[in-house]
Amino acid sequence: MVFVKKGLYNNMMRDIAEKLHSDFGPKADEAINMIEAFQTNDNTRILRCVVYLADGNINSLKAMIDLATIDYRDVIYQAEYDCADQRKRDFNQPFEQSE
Repeated sequence: MVFVKKGLYNNMMRDIAEKLHSDFGPKADEAINMIEAFQTNDNTRILRCVVYLADGNINSLKAMIDLATIDYRDVIYQAEYDCADQRKRDFNQPFEQSE
């Protein structure tokens, strides 16, 4: 479990913060800073998609943030659907409930 410091992760959902810590380990603070800088509104679905697709890789996280900035629908599609256009995950839900 991640203990959130007061003022940190101001609008970030707890499941996203926990996923960042578990996936990025010692680079979690860097990942959190990148997500917080990207976070322009409270769209947790897009944040979950970005974190899921990054799969613990800082370079992939940056690439997914860049892609979401251009067209967030691409990130949602890649994270939630398979190649047959079948929905496999719903990141409107917390990570533990998304599949």
